[in-house]
Amino acid sequence: MIGLKTGFRGAISLLLLWVVLHPFAQAQFSTSAGQAVVYDFETWQLLYTKNADQSMAPSSMTKIMTAYVVFQALEAGEIDLSQRLRITDQAYRHVGSSMYLRLGTTVSVDQLLRGLIVQSGNDAAVALAQGLSGSVATFVQRMNDTARNLGMSNSRFMNPSGLNQEGHYSTATDMAILSRALIRDFPQFYDYFSQTEFTYANVRQLNRNLLLEGNLGVDGIKTGYTDAGGYGQATSAFDPETGRRVVVVFNGTDSKAARKREAERLVEFGLYSFANHDLFHAGQIIGYAPVWLGDQAQIPLEVGRRVQRTLRRDAINNMQGTLVLYQSPLEAPIEEGEVVGKLLYFSLGMSGETAPFEETVYAGKSVAELSRVEAAVQGIRHYLLNP
Repeated sequence: MIGLKTGFRGAISLLLLWVVLHPFAQAQFSTSAGQAVVYDFETWQLLYTKNADQSMAPSSMTKIMTAYVVFQALEAGEIDLSQRLRITDQAYRHVGSSMYLRLGTTVSVDQLLRGLIVQSGNDAAVALAQGLSGSVATFVQRMNDTARNLGMSNSRFMNPSGLNQEGHYSTATDMAILSRALIRDFPQFYDYFSQTEFTYANVRQLNRNLLLEGNLGVDGIKTGYTDAGGYGQATSAFDPETGRRVVVVFNGTDSKAARKREAERLVEFGLYSFANHDLFHAGQIIGYAPVWLGDQAQIPLEVGRRVQRTLRRDAINNMQGTLVLYQSPLEAPIEEGEVVGKLLYFSLGMSGETAPFEETVYAGKSVAELSRVEAAVQGIRHYLLNP
């Protein structure tokens, strides 16, 4: 925790104990991917960005949304994992990657999810869409409604598989939002994305996420490839030693080998270049402010909530902050919990920083207003002591 106590006259610079970059300095790191983002899962701080809001073809990363909608339906009781769905001609004849569904057969939702996620089956995507919503078009509308509800403001889906189609697009930022939401909202189903292989119709296929069998703590989520998007991947990794999880999304690499290499680099950067720190706890006093015409000469100041930040490991002793009071001294009466200012804190001497972090500052106690006689006495005393 950071403890701060000082007197204030307007805006006062404070020496803090940690370094925060917003966004973080990234001059020392780059990627060959066309678009990329790295987020800390818990604080949702942006650790790296490159063309993050540039429109891109999400390819089979689209299937994360398809799975999310199916998980919603499972949780709501609309379907269950053992329910069997009939394979239509549209699903059977769907082009691209396949789990080799046979026309007219019935397949369980559980198997279709494995085919969708592990084998990246486009036929499985259509079968699930039709089985849940009656038609692909109705299911796609549900995908877009879900995207809007999640705050994916730069995405539009035209199909559940991710095949190239005019008007089908997303961004690295939006796919990161979706990946985080899936992990957060459906932990009971997330292990589908960690399965390394699945066999159906006597065909054994391996998960295209090659990092699942590595030592980086990767446990999902989905690869993608189309001519329009190149090779991309949404990835999440967890470090049990630190308790940190990162979400990485990138697109536009030129080969499977480049996709694997950049996924490893981005995950390593996110997990091992940063650490999470509690800077303040709820109700912690960060300092005191003078009070004018009150029954107390000063008042404690609080941030009012727990503040956790993701900080660069190599820049941990170089933070400064500024406390800005909206009025100094504060004039009574003051109610406990009243907003009285803000705390700005940022790093010094580091490349890449822009705007500082900002925390609202609250009055830690109530202060009553002096009577007219008491106020007059205080005014005279102030004039005599400060001629």
